[in-house]
Order: sequence, then structure tokens, then C-alpha cells
Amino acid sequence: MEQASDIATWEYAAANDFVIATRDRDFLERSVLLGHPPKILQIRLGNCGVQAVADLLLKHRVVLGEFGVDPDKAYLLLP
Repeated sequence: MEQASDIATWEYAAANDFVIATRDRDFLERSVLLGHPPKILQIRLGNCGVQAVADLLLKHRVVLGEFGVDPDKAYLLLP
């Protein structure tokens, strides 16, 4: 969904019980206003490649799993 608007991405994720993984704050701000679902995973790695993001997600896979099933958590910041 690289070309989709933020609103379309938000609606699709909410309808399909997805977590939005992002590197910017736009979705976090929308989450503060609208609540969840969807949940927001903000990745703060700076300028890096796909492999660095994949490594980060694998490193935190247990935390990500717990976040995904916790109905009270709407936002997670990595790293």
C-alpha cells in the first residue's frame, strides 16, 4: 500500500485487524484523535534499509506478538 493515502491505509488496517508499521508520526497523531483499531507500530531507525527494519522486527518479535494481542495497547515504539 505504498501509494495509498493515509486515510485509505488506516481504514484498510482497521477493517482487517492489521497493525500499521510506520516511520513517521502521522498515524500516531491520527490514533490519538481516533483511537484504535488499528494499532500503530512506530519504527525509529532513521535512514536505513529494509534489512535493518527486518532485523529490528525479528529482534523484538516477542514484544510485537504481545502487543498484537493486547486489546488495551494501541501504540508501540521501536527501538
